[in-house]
Amino acid sequence: MWDDTNLVLVRLLRRWWMVVIILGIVMGLAVQQVLSSPDRYRSTALVVASPQRNLQGAEYLRALDLVSGAEVKATYADLFSSSLVVDPAMDAAGIDEDSRSEYRVRVTTEPESSILRIVTEGPDRQNVIALNEAVEASGTQVGGDLYPLFQFTSLEAARGDAAVVSLSWFRALVLAGVIGLGLGVLVALWVDSLLQYRRSNLRQSNVQLTGTPTIGGASEPT
Repeated sequence: MWDDTNLVLVRLLRRWWMVVIILGIVMGLAVQQVLSSPDRYRSTALVVASPQRNLQGAEYLRALDLVSGAEVKATYADLFSSSLVVDPAMDAAGIDEDSRSEYRVRVTTEPESSILRIVTEGPDRQNVIALNEAVEASGTQVGGDLYPLFQFTSLEAARGDAAVVSLSWFRALVLAGVIGLGLGVLVALWVDSLLQYRRSNLRQSNVQLTGTPTIGGASEPT
């Protein structure tokens, strides 16, 4: 085991320059990617679906049973992320047609609950915040119109915030360093093995052609 480890280290020392070159290329690409990529922001809102307050008796119990079902929750998640809701929200947030492809709206359901998580992402912080609020407002209105048994209530009192989700310089360089080092080691070992295999084939060819064994690359007379 120790001998095998030493052999690998010796092979890497012979090809150290390949590891350095590949590491430099990968880290350079990472720096270029970070420089060319604008910051992205993410805003999140939580909305709970519940029966309408004006429902009474059996009708309320029926709506309460339906709202916790997986099919109903999936339907509302699809509704809130559909163009029926998102397009008016984009208009309300003031996002022009040319920039809309840079923004993303994703709606998921929280496990074991009737809560919807609205997530908006994009390159402009204020637009992301405005879009998140507009999707919530538009979805609440459209959902109430289509399914009058239910209503939606925001669970977040504090609004107007968005977090940066872009890859930071530190994380990008660490990730690039790990990938570049691993790739460099693999390539260096592969090239060294390939060259050793080629030299071995050349020696065998010399033996077959001359009938003379080779020691250290020089022929020994028989």
